[in-house]
Amino acid sequence: GTAVFRLETSDRSYLFAAEKQESEEWVAKLCEIAFSGNGPGDAGVAARRGREDTGEVPALEMAVNSIYCSRDEVNAFWVTVQRTEAAERCELRGTYVLKAERDSLVLKDPRTNEVLYVWP
Repeated sequence: GTAVFRLETSDRSYLFAAEKQESEEWVAKLCEIAFSGNGPGDAGVAARRGREDTGEVPALEMAVNSIYCSRDEVNAFWVTVQRTEAAERCELRGTYVLKAERDSLVLKDPRTNEVLYVWP
């Protein structure tokens, strides 16, 4: 059968469909690249083993990837709000700045730098 998986990057989201075995190979290779600090092939093996043993994909340790360790160096990100009921209720549309503080996430207006929302 066919399996579907999604890859999200900072710029866009990709939706892929392939035969189940081929999808698992793609996901394993992507995990190996994204979480390379876990050792060559470890992430892919863990992902396959998790499916076989429990039917669930195990949590991969993201902290070994440098993009997850750099909050002090880079802590502000441009984000685009997706159109949802919650976004409509909060009157959020378009692009904002999301700042990762030590204990919270802060959403700011990019033009005025005004704090719009804070999430602990």
